[in-house]
Amino acid sequence: MSNKLPAFQFYPADWRKDPGVQSLTFHDRGIWFEILCLMHESEQRGELLLNGKPMPDEALARLLGLDKQILTKALTTLLDYGVASRNEQGALVSRRMVRDENLRQIRTESGKKGGNPNLVNQNSTKHEKQVNQNSTPSSSSSSSFKNVTNVTQKNKGSRIPEDFNVDEGMRSWAKENTPGVAVESEFANFKDYYKSATGKNAVGLDWIAKWRTWMRNAYTKFGTITPPPPKAEKTAEQIEFAAAYAAAEAQWREGFKRHGNGNGVKTNA
Repeated sequence: MSNKLPAFQFYPADWRKDPGVQSLTFHDRGIWFEILCLMHESEQRGELLLNGKPMPDEALARLLGLDKQILTKALTTLLDYGVASRNEQGALVSRRMVRDENLRQIRTESGKKGGNPNLVNQNSTKHEKQVNQNSTPSSSSSSSFKNVTNVTQKNKGSRIPEDFNVDEGMRSWAKENTPGVAVESEFANFKDYYKSATGKNAVGLDWIAKWRTWMRNAYTKFGTITPPPPKAEKTAEQIEFAAAYAAAEAQWREGFKRHGNGNGVKTNA
């Protein structure tokens, strides 16, 4: 038995645009809507059943408070206008409600299995095989059954693997593209960050590519470690000038020590 639901979707625009429904009298439309409510509560949603079997017209007449002849005439009109159908067992069927129920079950099972409809498609046509006619807007859904069964779940990636570590290829790449950045320490920061991250930022499709981006950001943020430029060698002329200057300075200091500072005071400087 299907789980009891408090409501079903109903779009007034679809109801009013359907030529079969609009061809009915207001009386027959009311009967059809009451039948839809019973189908919603049915053991097999979208099929009018009683104790697991097609509901007899006599029982339906009593439920709706109608004379059997009046109900029979209304049901004939519903079937002739293509508003309702009967399945192979003879049960009255709302094709749209059956399809919407199949769609609901697919979404429920997909959610249990990670959101991939392909995992449950093998059971998606259980009731579709029983009903082959076109749909009517007795109940409605925002998506068609066909579209949902053809949807494939995009690969959303995975969390960083526990055994993901720096290899020689990564070290070689870092040496060439992010020189000066400490590979091992930055990798430790990278792995700790993504192990503790949550939400969509915690998953990745290509962890090596993610690591390269991390390294580029570190390179941009901290820059490279560049050694200071070597000192230029002095020319012979500069060396000769420096020697002469040093000799003159030494001569001046010696004279200053001998004769004082001009005030008659000698100094030991």
